[in-house]
Amino acid sequence: RASTPEHNYIHDGFWAKTREEEIPIPGYEVLVPRSFSDVTKKVLSVVKPGMSPLERFNALERKKQELVEKAEKNEGISARVVEMFSGLKYYLVTYWRYQDVRLVYAPPQDIGDYGGDIDNWMWPRHAGDFALFRVYASKDGKPAEYSADNVPFHPERYLKISLAGFKEGDFTFILGYPGTTYRYRTSHSVAFHVEVNYPLQLDMFQTAVHVLEEEAKKDPKTAISVAGFIKGLNNVIKNNKGMLDGFRKLHLLDKKKAFEKQFRQFLANHPALNKKYGSVLDDIGKLYTDLRQFTPVQSWLGAVRFASLPSAVITAYRYAVEKEKPEAEREPGFTEKNMNETRKRLKYRAKQYVRSVDIALMKAMLKKLAAMPVEQQPAF
Repeated sequence: RASTPEHNYIHDGFWAKTREEEIPIPGYEVLVPRSFSDVTKKVLSVVKPGMSPLERFNALERKKQELVEKAEKNEGISARVVEMFSGLKYYLVTYWRYQDVRLVYAPPQDIGDYGGDIDNWMWPRHAGDFALFRVYASKDGKPAEYSADNVPFHPERYLKISLAGFKEGDFTFILGYPGTTYRYRTSHSVAFHVEVNYPLQLDMFQTAVHVLEEEAKKDPKTAISVAGFIKGLNNVIKNNKGMLDGFRKLHLLDKKKAFEKQFRQFLANHPALNKKYGSVLDDIGKLYTDLRQFTPVQSWLGAVRFASLPSAVITAYRYAVEKEKPEAEREPGFTEKNMNETRKRLKYRAKQYVRSVDIALMKAMLKKLAAMPVEQQPAF
């Protein structure tokens, strides 16, 4: 967002020697944790016996949206309800949302991307893949839009860095976890991902990367506009390839099936439990059979949104439909507050819009859609 062909910080890096030289990055924000509370009972209170899966989903989404809207009434606060353990627990997390974020340091590409994507998702990784930003606030420390009068933000709590090193037996913890665990999924889920989802996503993302790389060769400004997009797609490609390799090397599908065989035997030995749960695995299997049928067409239709303009049009159309409803009944993401944030994101995305890239992406995705069996193609 800060780079130009004349000042290509992606390639050359950047270092602000004074605060005046720091570069404001529009659209960036920092969320500072404020509170964390268990709202499981409140969320699940809307679930009633006999609800269909869709009715249950809609009821849960409306309740979560209600809790978020109540929490966000104070200026500068952002909130979300997060689901844990596949819906067994729900937590309301609130943050102070700081929007004046300025770039202090970014490494040059030969440091930040050292080793390339072959090192990504691997250990050890050799890239100096980091950047430094400074967050600014109003003079009273509250979140504020960019202003020359803003001052550096000083958090109430922070982690102190020790230069003394560590010794055996010291307390250690890992901060953050970049993903979600699916360890409790069934063999049907593993088979779906190995046989359908991961191969499909790899095809989709690799197709997009090829298009973007070809377009980037044509013009330095285009190369800057698509650099982040290419990096993000390559990140997912490397992850999916690693997941597929891991599933196969560990024979995860066979292990899941063996575990489920034991589970079925356990149920057979407990008639009361078998009456209640005996059909669970087969019921899940039927849902995955349906999922296999519509996932390819859904994925390639969704990939059309890789192009900026169609994505914006789809969002505008959905908002036009949703705004006719009371806010409490709208689809997630389409309240007025959400849409104000969406408008900001679209404005920043528009600055990086390249018409030729949009056209090339649309062509590639629609060709993939047209190559599918006729019976699987959507009716337009």
